[in-house]
Amino acid sequence: MVLYHANGRVVEQHDQYLDDEARNLANHYRYIEQIDICNQKTADASTDNVRIIIDEQQYRTLYCEREGYYETIKKFRRNTAHPIRTTVDRATLRKCSTFADDHFTYNPGAKTLHLPVRYPRQHYAALGERTIQYFNDNYNCCVNGKRLAEQPDDQMAFIRPEEIEVYVIPWLQKVQEQNNREEDESDKEDDARPPKKTKRARKPTGPDGAVTMGIPVALDDKIHLYNAMLQLGLPKFVQLVRKNSSDACLFVRHRLTIHPTF
Repeated sequence: MVLYHANGRVVEQHDQYLDDEARNLANHYRYIEQIDICNQKTADASTDNVRIIIDEQQYRTLYCEREGYYETIKKFRRNTAHPIRTTVDRATLRKCSTFADDHFTYNPGAKTLHLPVRYPRQHYAALGERTIQYFNDNYNCCVNGKRLAEQPDDQMAFIRPEEIEVYVIPWLQKVQEQNNREEDESDKEDDARPPKKTKRARKPTGPDGAVTMGIPVALDDKIHLYNAMLQLGLPKFVQLVRKNSSDACLFVRHRLTIHPTF
C-alpha cells in the first residue's frame, strides 16, 4: 500500500521500497516485472511491413485428457513454420486486426506476427532452487532466463497458409489502397465537411464500406477461413458481409470455432 504525507504527497522512500520488493520477487521467481511489461510499449516502434508466419502445429483427437488415450490427426499437422511470402502494411494490419494491434502495442519493434494464437505463457514458480538450465531442459522456455514457458496446446483451431494468402492479405491490401485514396481526397477537399453518407460510404471497416473479402465455395475452406478471421480478430462485418446473399456464408450460422476434427 502506498503511503502519503499529510499534504497528500506520496512518501517517496516507501514507494521506492515497494518497487524494490517487487523487483526482488520478480528476480527470485524469474518472471517479468509488471513495470517492465508496461515499459515495453515505449520502445522504438518499427514502421516496416509485417510478415505473417504460420507456426508448427499438431493436434490430437478431442476429449483425450487421459494420457495415452489420443491420436494425432495427421491431416492437421505442420512440422515446420511457414512464412507468408507477401508482407502487409503494419498500420493497416493493426487497424483491422485486434490480435495484431495487441501484439504490436507490447512489441512495437516486432516485424512478424505468428499464427495460430497461443494460450498465455505460464510461470512456473514452484520449482524451488532449480537452475535455469534445468528449466530450459525440461520446459518449453519462451523467455531466456525466466521461468516462463509456452503452454501445450493440442486443440486450438488449425490455421492454413492458403486462407491467409488467398483471402486475408488481398483484403488487407484493398483496405490499404482505400485508406490511401481517402488520404489523397482529404488533402484536396476544402474546409466544408462532406455529408455523413459520403463519409460512411468511404469507410473501409464498417458494414457500409466498399471493401469486402471473398469467400471460398467449399464448406471446409469456409471453416478454415472463419477460424483465421477469429484468431486475427478481424471486424465482424467482414465475417457477416454475405449473410443476405444467395451464397450465404455459413459462418453466420455456426457462431463457434470448428475444431480440426471436422
